[in-house]
Amino acid sequence: MSTKTHDKSPVIFIESPYAGNVVTNVEYAKAAMLDSIKRGETPIVAHLMFPRAMDDGDPRQRELALRMCRTLRTRCDAVAFYVDLGTSDGMRRAMEEAAIDGIIKDIRCIFDWSKK
Repeated sequence: MSTKTHDKSPVIFIESPYAGNVVTNVEYAKAAMLDSIKRGETPIVAHLMFPRAMDDGDPRQRELALRMCRTLRTRCDAVAFYVDLGTSDGMRRAMEEAAIDGIIKDIRCIFDWSKK
């Protein structure tokens, strides 16, 4: 008999800035992921995953990554936009696509994220 339980927590696609100050933006994305976990969610943070295997500076690879992000977003319960650092071009594109795809959007802030 299996002792595994199925977690019913909502799966949330996390959007936050990546390009620009990558070091700061990666730290912020990690804080956004932790914030989501504390809310009882299962976060997907693709911009912490795809740049490890793809070159964000290569326009073709970046476009492919953005298309894969859209695919992932459509399989999530909602998308959370973390905006303490503003919104990037990629985030604005994701907002437009989420509206087209009928995905629930949540705008969030982590006011004390740099203190963690």
